[in-house]
Amino acid sequence: MTATSRDPPTSGHDGHDHRNPRFVNGRVGHGHKDHASANGHASSDHQDHPPSNGHILHGYLNHFLHNGYATDGQLASLANGASDVDMSREFLATLDTYNSMHTDMNKGLNLLMDVYRDKNDKLREYDEHHLKMWSKLEEYEKKIRCLEAKNRALNDSPNAFACLIIDGDGALFHDEYIIQGEEGGREAAHELHSALKTFLESTNMEDHIKFIVVKIYLNVEGLSRALMESGIIHEDDKLTKFGRGFCQAQPFFEFIDVGHGKEKADLKATKHFELMVNLKDCKRVMLAGCHDNGYATSLEEYSRWATDKITLVETTPAANGIAKLKQDFDFQQFPDIFRSEPLCSRKRHQQSRSTITSFGTIEPFPSPSSTYATKFNGGPSSAALTKRPSPPPAAAFGFAASNSGDSQSEDNQAPEDKGRQPVLSYAKAAGTQSVGYIKVGRLASSSDVLMGKCRNPQPPKTEKRYFFLNKAQQRVDYPLCRAPDTKVREEVEEKIRKNRANFCNGYHLINRCKHLAENHHGPCDYTHGEPLSKEAKKYLWYKARSVVCKNGSDCREDYCLAGHHCAWGKDCRYKDDCRFKKMHGIDLERFYVVHEGDPCPKPIRRV
Repeated sequence: MTATSRDPPTSGHDGHDHRNPRFVNGRVGHGHKDHASANGHASSDHQDHPPSNGHILHGYLNHFLHNGYATDGQLASLANGASDVDMSREFLATLDTYNSMHTDMNKGLNLLMDVYRDKNDKLREYDEHHLKMWSKLEEYEKKIRCLEAKNRALNDSPNAFACLIIDGDGALFHDEYIIQGEEGGREAAHELHSALKTFLESTNMEDHIKFIVVKIYLNVEGLSRALMESGIIHEDDKLTKFGRGFCQAQPFFEFIDVGHGKEKADLKATKHFELMVNLKDCKRVMLAGCHDNGYATSLEEYSRWATDKITLVETTPAANGIAKLKQDFDFQQFPDIFRSEPLCSRKRHQQSRSTITSFGTIEPFPSPSSTYATKFNGGPSSAALTKRPSPPPAAAFGFAASNSGDSQSEDNQAPEDKGRQPVLSYAKAAGTQSVGYIKVGRLASSSDVLMGKCRNPQPPKTEKRYFFLNKAQQRVDYPLCRAPDTKVREEVEEKIRKNRANFCNGYHLINRCKHLAENHHGPCDYTHGEPLSKEAKKYLWYKARSVVCKNGSDCREDYCLAGHHCAWGKDCRYKDDCRFKKMHGIDLERFYVVHEGDPCPKPIRRV
């Protein structure tokens, strides 16, 4: 029977009221236990536990099916239950999303933990490396302190000294010192010591030089004769007395007579110069020998590694070969102590006539038999020389101003000189080996004198290059000087960048561009321009020598500027990374010398 009203009947067929069903602990219930059983609901002993939403909806549906109606509250509850199901589904979907995100986050976290562990391991390695480097740094600092202490000990050494070596045959003291004899020698020594001390205070301030050594090498007899002939002294022992006073005035001043012989003074001066350059206690080496081209060859070798220690003392104008070294060495003059003009500029006799030669103006004497040098040499009698005038012996003892070339032969004389009789060349009469500055004491016998010109005339002297070989005939390079300053390197590299081309090593280092020398067409690909400074040239030498020569130690090219062995030798710190690692075992002792144009090696003369 269908209800006609919205409100349900107050009682059912079982006599119970179903209009106000009760909810017991959230589930559908009635006032009597049997009534629930009669409606198909089993009683439960667990009514205190709240049911789920599914159970509530199930109770409402059963009630609707059995009774045919539902209250407003039940319908609302049904609607709310459906809504709760939708919300549960959305919640579950959201929960799944968060679960997947959580899983991804866990994966990312695990990855970050792995990275962290790797970084932590590396950090520990870096810490260990840092500790090792720190310990090495402490070791290096100790070594540096030791080296600094040794350096201070060397600088503060009580044996630190400077040395001046004088070629006395060409570098002469002023006449007033020599004329006074022994007293003049003392005065000259004191003046020279004072001048050297002032000079060293400006150049070697940190070296604490305590001693000044001066060594003069000369042929006393020959120079005395020349001084007498020039009219400066009138007693043959005046120079000896000067030397005695010179030695007595200062404890480290020496006046050494080497006697007669070819190049004896030169050889003594050269060997003592080499000794002083290599002595650590010698802080400054000075050489007064600029009048003689013979020193140029030795000085060229030192121009690459010892320029900071060497000073050239210029008395008379420097010879051509020495003058070219002014860009490499420091030059110093003491005009108040040494003569600045050759001895032949002092004339004792009236000139009868002048003959111009490559050695300057030679003034012949009226009578050759009156010359002191002719008598001393045991030369031919005056009758044998009456047909040719003799030059003054002052010229024979090497105080002429010029040494740039040979004396003129008869065939090359000017027309007005054709009628003159040949002039005796005292370059050979004095026993010189080459045309140049004539040395004191280089005398020859009368058999060496020819009419008009000397025997075996030498060709004009030209500068030729040379290089060294060791005993196994492997090429040995010059030692390099100290590393160039960083500022110098930067300046040179900046110039290279501006020029967009490297400097021509041949042009700037040895004055010979290979491109032009081999007559290639067109200009050189590298920069020539203005001459570079001494420090810039050092850097160019470093760059050139850092390139391994394609011919290695077998190279025989005269003008090769590349490296032929490692500059450090067996002690190279680069070991297997060195470009010259295959040449570390080469013997660097020089045994042979090879001159340009002569491929045959010559043993080096050793004294």
